[in-house]
Amino acid sequence: GYETIQNKRPFALLYFDPRMQEIHRAWARALLTTKNPYTGVPLAREPAVGIIEIVNEDSFFFWTFTKKNIPAVHWQRLEGLYGQWLIRRYGSLEQAFAAWGGERLPGDDAGSGRAGLYEAWHMTAGGLKAGGPNKAKRVSDQVRFLTELQREFYAATVKYIKEELGSGSLVSCSNWHVSDARLLDALERYTYTAGDVIDRHGYFGGKHKGEGASYSVRVGHTFENLAAVTVPERLPLQFAQVEGYPQIISEIGWPNPNRYRADCTFLASAYGALQGVDGIYFFAVGSNYLRDNSMKKFALSCPVIAGTFPATALQYRRGDVKEADKAIYQIVKLEDLYAMKGSGLTTAAALDELRKRDIPAGGEAVGAVTQLDPLTFYVGRVVRAFGEDPEQSRQRDLSAHINRDKQTIKSLTGELSWDYKTGLVLVDTPRSQGAAGFLSRAGRIELRNVTIDCKNEFASVLVISLDDEPLATSKKILIQVMTEERPYGFKTEGNRITSLGGMPFGVKKPAVKVSLKLEGGGEAKVIALDENGYATDKSVTTRGDGVKAPLEIELAEDAIYEVVERP
Repeated sequence: GYETIQNKRPFALLYFDPRMQEIHRAWARALLTTKNPYTGVPLAREPAVGIIEIVNEDSFFFWTFTKKNIPAVHWQRLEGLYGQWLIRRYGSLEQAFAAWGGERLPGDDAGSGRAGLYEAWHMTAGGLKAGGPNKAKRVSDQVRFLTELQREFYAATVKYIKEELGSGSLVSCSNWHVSDARLLDALERYTYTAGDVIDRHGYFGGKHKGEGASYSVRVGHTFENLAAVTVPERLPLQFAQVEGYPQIISEIGWPNPNRYRADCTFLASAYGALQGVDGIYFFAVGSNYLRDNSMKKFALSCPVIAGTFPATALQYRRGDVKEADKAIYQIVKLEDLYAMKGSGLTTAAALDELRKRDIPAGGEAVGAVTQLDPLTFYVGRVVRAFGEDPEQSRQRDLSAHINRDKQTIKSLTGELSWDYKTGLVLVDTPRSQGAAGFLSRAGRIELRNVTIDCKNEFASVLVISLDDEPLATSKKILIQVMTEERPYGFKTEGNRITSLGGMPFGVKKPAVKVSLKLEGGGEAKVIALDENGYATDKSVTTRGDGVKAPLEIELAEDAIYEVVERP
């Protein structure tokens, strides 16, 4: 049927079409059961395979659920499945139509056992407002049907992967967004509970325009520089977590072009850890040489992302930032969700530009936040449970942690603070301390063991213990700084790109002084490292010993790593 429509991507087809499901299972069998010719071990039994994902970026509840994207032959098949479901629920299609007060659609055909389906927009708050109570009843049944069908597919596929293919890995169902988060996000995540992991995707960046701008960077494109530290509500670091399931974000990134990307891994590490997120996967490795050789849309193998992994990855994996208590614990009842009452919880839409094209004009907003300030995610954990008594939900008073007038946020743990008016985030834990954002604007930054003076407009600085000791007593400390990167020869006229440039990447020279307050004796030695972490003979100016007087370090202007060693 795809010869009849312009779209050639099988959106939603996998959830209900037997032939598509047969093809999908054949792929899974070939992928997971073919033995490695060197080890004799298939991927189903390969310990290095941590998670298997069933389907990427698809759902019944996204904007792609339209007749424009799904050929008539398949749409009508789905309507037939809906008709069968309604007969089981009401006894007959005529009784279902009567229960909806006579609300009818062109696809209704009781003689053929079909009931028409609304497209995505009708399952949103705007779509419901465009009809009366009878339409709301019909939409409610449709949402229940689609939820059950999507979850049943996931459950059957998880069973197939584990029992028939013998996989020992965790299984992630999917990772996608919905057309109206307030009404549908909880149901989308509920369908994922058929698997082992709750996942989602998210990106942050400014406006980027031009042909292919959703997935590439080209000469002639225009762009906006936008710093995440100034717009916390737009970040993909807001997780309404499902109780009892690990939470991951299997695609995250700060896409190019954007000067202000030095805060990316800093924010992901700090606030991912605060919320207890169990895995963060940056997108995407674009080269077998593990480096980007020009400005890529989704850059990972570049200085500001991979180059900042040493400190931020250690901080995240070691648990330097404490996991917060629950700021909100919400119990939602499936019957209420099916009745389109919504969860009351929403997260900011943080889609990559490639998928924003599937959202109609005005549809980018994910719905009104009626019960939750989205800044709550930067204060503590937001946890959702599926149960029968919503009255048992709990919500903390966060007035001491969120100040909308001053534009500040403080975590429940006291270790993270955010001034989004200035554009500054601070991390202050025993083993890692630092700052990210507009550091020159912020002036001198005083943390418990670290003082930062930075003349660069935008940068991140993270000081971290390498021997698991608190910074005060650590014998080996890494100082990591990142500013801005640029491919050699990259040029613009205003906000228009005139040359992409290429290798090598340049990093704006750091102009940073760091002071350390330490305990214990012994003269400190400061060594500048190269980009691969090897010691160099670059000059680093120091004063004091860190005990009698703070150890003052003027970081090398041509290094992003310095190690402080003490006997």
